[in-house]
Amino acid sequence: MVEPILHYLIPTLMLLAFFPRKKKLILLLSPLSVIMDVDFLLRLHRWVLHSMATAVFASVAAYAVANALGVKAGKKDAGTAPALIVLFFVTSHLLLDVGSPGIPVLWPLSNSLYSIQLKFYTDPRTFSFTQDVVASVSPLEKALESQKTPYLTNTGAVSAILVGLILAARNILARRPIRR
Repeated sequence: MVEPILHYLIPTLMLLAFFPRKKKLILLLSPLSVIMDVDFLLRLHRWVLHSMATAVFASVAAYAVANALGVKAGKKDAGTAPALIVLFFVTSHLLLDVGSPGIPVLWPLSNSLYSIQLKFYTDPRTFSFTQDVVASVSPLEKALESQKTPYLTNTGAVSAILVGLILAARNILARRPIRR
């Protein structure tokens, strides 16, 4: 299970790295990377909001709203970039949550949780690599059994600190005059 800070940081930083010209739009839409976890407040975490139906609905809605606003501003096809960004945020959330207990990725077509757990190991004594891949399908109700979820772990805290340090260093270096 991935905590909210990583659900936010990973896709946001990936999009910013690949599409720096879309920075304002990416940051504006970035809260959508964690909006699917609002079902946690309803005690229904990993229920219907963690499905591809949500991803499709959210991206179509983003396209419609952005296109309507763009047409008013005289821009043609203003909805494509926002729709793709929203689709990336929501599907990255699904991929990050695909571990135990799983997600109802095919809801409403299926009332099952689908889970894939990947573990990669290395043995430093023999320099060998092994992996475990476990795929499972379980009833949707199993999602309700695991309500205890971390909002921050060591990985999330360290990631947030590293991102903060990188951004601080970038800002400090950007302000320095270049000496020739």
